[in-house]
Amino acid sequence: MLTSHKLKVELSKARERLGELSGKDTLSEDESTEMRSLTDGYKDLEARYRAAVVSESDETPDAGEEREKRGLAERVEVRNYVDAMLSGGSVEGAEKELCESEGLETRNQSGNVILPWAAIVPVTEQRADAVTNISSTTDIPGMGTPWLTRLFAASWIGWSGITTRKAKNEPIHTRITGGADATLPDKGVSVDSDALTISTVVASPRRVSAVYRYAGVDEMRTGGMLSRAIEHDVRRVIMDKVEGVTLNGVAADDGFDGLLTSTTADPDEALSSATMSSSFESFLSGAIDGFHASAFSDLKVLMRPAAYGHISFLKSSDGEYYWKDWKERVQFRATGHISEIPSAAGESYLLIFRMMNMAGAILLNQWAGIELIKDVYSRAQQDEITCTARTYIDLDVLRGDHVVKERVKISG
Repeated sequence: MLTSHKLKVELSKARERLGELSGKDTLSEDESTEMRSLTDGYKDLEARYRAAVVSESDETPDAGEEREKRGLAERVEVRNYVDAMLSGGSVEGAEKELCESEGLETRNQSGNVILPWAAIVPVTEQRADAVTNISSTTDIPGMGTPWLTRLFAASWIGWSGITTRKAKNEPIHTRITGGADATLPDKGVSVDSDALTISTVVASPRRVSAVYRYAGVDEMRTGGMLSRAIEHDVRRVIMDKVEGVTLNGVAADDGFDGLLTSTTADPDEALSSATMSSSFESFLSGAIDGFHASAFSDLKVLMRPAAYGHISFLKSSDGEYYWKDWKERVQFRATGHISEIPSAAGESYLLIFRMMNMAGAILLNQWAGIELIKDVYSRAQQDEITCTARTYIDLDVLRGDHVVKERVKISG
């Protein structure tokens, strides 16, 4: 069954083709036949679209469209976007449809390929580009087995409850910080009005870039293997950087604070003994406040891998493993983006995400997909080609109380 989103895409394609045909001075016989067929079928297609919209009206807003987008994202291959960048060819099929569904062109005005965020998200400013150097002195095999790609820290943003939002220009995010209090006045008693107070945050795009450099001769020797290697690498190198700065921020004077920087730990002093035993239970209990979390099931805990492993073997005084009970009530995840505190051996931070009403509380703004740029000119004398993946994001914390930071110690 075609969804309203799919039918909307077909309508767009029909209009585009009719525009191309109507703009020609003369039409061949086949083109004339095609124009008549498109014109006759357009009304039927439009009626089917309206019917699909009505049939999906009992779902949540845009549910049909979002379902179709998820299906598209599962079908696309990042390699096809990379191939189009390297070869100069066009983006077609499901890859083109995904761009259309996100309101993106497959190429921008500069001719660079646009990779939608939806294609890489499972989901800051960097002053200097991160460069992966495949130079002319690197021995790249012309044939052989598939390349072994790099490893990155486990992805966590989609799991954490952070809201990703498409941005344009410099959007203003607004939240209500104060207002009326409901009262139960006596008969005839007037009620005083309370001023509505709001706060605003302006989201400004911050650049994340990854640049690959390799010898032109190797593009000839390796054929499609080079594009496949870049495909697997670029989708993770971008998300790895985004998730890293979302947690840790960037330079202190940069103005971009990650979650670990913008939240205050409790306790936030040097620890004299291990805190990941019975006191860990108090961390979890203390995160339940009735506003941001009302049960253990409302909590998600993100921690350093060493801390994750440590709590798996903690035992209570009666010899029972704490972990057996904790993992049935609370969701845990480890990421290499959280490291040990350099000045304190065995100590690190963890974040507890309190999930009640969290939608929109922490925003990861994304601007216009990921731009894929191939440059064969700048280093042509050295027979080197650069391929750049560039995107823009910003992190806005509107309700920071949804995140609790704890300082923990795994050795006493």
